[in-house]
Amino acid sequence: MVVIYAEKASLAKEIAHALGAGQRIPLKSEPTVGYYEFTFNGEPAVLCHGVGHLAQLVPASSYDKKYEKWELSTFPCIPDTFRAAPKAATIKCLKLVKSFFDKADWLINATDPDREGELIFTYVCDVCKCDKPYKRVWIEDLTEKKIKAAFANLKTPTEQLSPTVSGNAHDLRLAARARDITDWLYGINFTVASTVKYGKSDVRNKLLTVGRVQTVVVNMVVQRELEILRFKKHHSGS
Repeated sequence: MVVIYAEKASLAKEIAHALGAGQRIPLKSEPTVGYYEFTFNGEPAVLCHGVGHLAQLVPASSYDKKYEKWELSTFPCIPDTFRAAPKAATIKCLKLVKSFFDKADWLINATDPDREGELIFTYVCDVCKCDKPYKRVWIEDLTEKKIKAAFANLKTPTEQLSPTVSGNAHDLRLAARARDITDWLYGINFTVASTVKYGKSDVRNKLLTVGRVQTVVVNMVVQRELEILRFKKHHSGS
């Protein structure tokens, strides 16, 4: 049996329509979660989906209880190995997906065609403890014709994904992991440092979050606002 994994219900719906997968079968206890059963190239197939990220990197306190208390003498936290864990809010969806992954002979990763899509599939495989072989379907256009063409041209993890994309699924997976780990290291450690040092001054007494992208963008907004506030009109002479 092959299991096709899409990262969200709307994507699964488009794929199901293009492949003639029939009606969606909703999970009784959680109707927003569902799957499709059909035949793909003469083989029994299941098309299931997530709800965006079903798993994420665990917090610092999961590595050592000493990180439960935010103290500058304890941080930074730099784990030797990073672990992902299921998100509590989407555990029902993950359990359904895992039940199919356990039965599968091989998988098709049908997440969005980018690093984030690759990361979503990677973490699902991690927490499901699934190392079964998989192929990547690279869907750049959600028209029926393009979806069918993509599924007729499945890629192994080491094959170039498309003429417009340099690299392969394996490379994207490594890049996605690296970016997420960087975000974690930067966000966790600098958020702790900024909150401990500045968050309790004056009347703020609140969390001061820092992010690899967030902080840079906020700084750009602040700098632009300062330019506006400092602007002075100059009247040209007649």
